[in-house]
Amino acid sequence: PSSADIPMVFQGAFPVAMVYVMYAYSGWNAAAYIAGEVRNPTRAVPVALIGGTLAVTVLYVGL
Repeated sequence: PSSADIPMVFQGAFPVAMVYVMYAYSGWNAAAYIAGEVRNPTRAVPVALIGGTLAVTVLYVGL
């Protein structure tokens, strides 16, 4: 790719896809905020993250 191709990155489906990627990624930092509110964050946060990821995966694959 040349420097003339750079403006093409901001056109078409790529920026639309990036909106969805950023929306999906934005929830992971919320785990750090909630860690101060639970009794045992060392155990609860990883269990919640892994459990949530597995639940979404099962729902996605199952549907």
